Amino acid sequence: LRDVTAMKILESEVLRREKLAAIGRLTTGIAHELRNPLSSIKGYAVYFGERFSEGSSEREASKVMVQEVSRINRVISDLIGVSMPTDIRADYINFYDLAHSVLRLLAQDASERSVSLSLNVEEDMPLAYLDSDRIKQVLLNLCLNALEAMPNGGFLSLSINLDAQENRFSLKVQDTGVGISEQVIHRIFDPYFTTKKSGTGLGLATVYKIVEAHLGTVTVSSELNKGTTFWLSLPSRKKADKESFK
Repeated sequence: LRDVTAMKILESEVLRREKLAAIGRLTTGIAHELRNPLSSIKGYAVYFGERFSEGSSEREASKVMVQEVSRINRVISDLIGVSMPTDIRADYINFYDLAHSVLRLLAQDASERSVSLSLNVEEDMPLAYLDSDRIKQVLLNLCLNALEAMPNGGFLSLSINLDAQENRFSLKVQDTGVGISEQVIHRIFDPYFTTKKSGTGLGLATVYKIVEAHLGTVTVSSELNKGTTFWLSLPSRKKADKESFK
């Protein structure tokens, strides 16, 4: 019997790239046309809102209009970010400092949800040549998703280490949340696929895109009512290798 696993993975990757290419063509065609009228609507909403007294229902209605226009603009920006090539501005970063910064941002939200945070990263870990803002965005997206998956409390851990033999950084985000069913786990990185009532379905697609732009990989395993684990593998590169990201 032939092992067709590699072929299936390749077919899945080709299909995912075709989807992104289609979204990219659609986005570039309509983004400009959408943003012009949205800008006008926002401007007039602000103008008419200022003609009513503070606290009036009309003034509040205009604020809602402005907020909704801003939300639509953010969705357009997120869609462009997923469909277009990711701009990587690599520099030397300290994973120890980066990881602690991420956990500080999560602390309040985790406390409100009764979620315990754990961090495992060595202080003397070698510097990584990556885009600090992008990697921080990846970790925040994964950790915030994990928090939302634990509405009744739980445990969230972030681990980072260097595999010297493979010359790659390994990052793991693990939670004890509700988990992801087998029926949908293969679709979680697809743009606009979401199981959340208020989600856009772009968070994990963005994670995949950023990791891919760094020539890394991201995998996931999950079990319902037991939790989910994401593994990221990122190359250990030097400044001389920056052309590889292009």
